[in-house]
Amino acid sequence: MKKTSITVTEASRNFADCVNRAHYQNVTFVLLKNGEPDARLVPDNEKVCVGRDLAEALAKTDLPENEARVWHRDLEAARKSLVSGKMRVVHSGGPVQGGPPVLGGGDGSRR
Repeated sequence: MKKTSITVTEASRNFADCVNRAHYQNVTFVLLKNGEPDARLVPDNEKVCVGRDLAEALAKTDLPENEARVWHRDLEAARKSLVSGKMRVVHSGGPVQGGPPVLGGGDGSRR
């Protein structure tokens, strides 16, 4: 998916074009206000996971104890990284091969 940054002013002047590009070309627009990301215009088919969705999925999941412990450790590391502003995604080589990416610290550690 292509991502393009434009100012809020540009987006307002060319709104119909931006919507068409998002829909037909699968472009995500990052809208900048005073040079900082302020909002996004995304194609409707882009998957977004909100906290409620994650909580529902986790409620249906029965992880073995060792995997639950690893998941909890990764979650705590992600929370700390969010506070410090150093979050990035690292792929797990952990107990679940081919599993989803695991969030870690900005230094690449899995803590």
